[in-house]
Amino acid sequence: MLNKAREPEIRDAVSEVWEQLSSDVTRGTLNYWESIRGERIWPLRQDLNPMAIVEFIPNLMILGVERDPLDFVYRLTGTQIDENMAGPLKGLRVSELPHQMGPGEYWELLRSTAERGLPCTRPMPYVGQYRDFKRCELVALPLSTDGCSADQILVTADFMAIIDD
Repeated sequence: MLNKAREPEIRDAVSEVWEQLSSDVTRGTLNYWESIRGERIWPLRQDLNPMAIVEFIPNLMILGVERDPLDFVYRLTGTQIDENMAGPLKGLRVSELPHQMGPGEYWELLRSTAERGLPCTRPMPYVGQYRDFKRCELVALPLSTDGCSADQILVTADFMAIIDD
């Protein structure tokens, strides 16, 4: 787990992730996460203010982290998430979904965020029902309910249509 002495590692991870993002939705969520994190290692789940990020809510998911064995449970999913990822997903475990369970890019994004406690992004091809989408840009950001562990992950997904490139 991270401690405050590793603040430079957090800043470096945020910068690295920022450089890889191109979407206003994912960059906006990363900026918001940084603003509510303040001086802490991770923002607290209760710090999220839906009114401050209303334009991103359709593209947001919050997943709970289960540690033994490692798994992720959808706690909240926006309308774009459910529509584009064959939802509704709320209450489901990632390990129960054949197109999401490990090993795979999405599982690795979540695993890396949970284990390292750092923001993460990966290029992700879109796998789903809509042929107009070429890829999906995701950013995964650790959250804490108690300030001691990253036990939730805020994920923002922006679905990039072929014509958007």
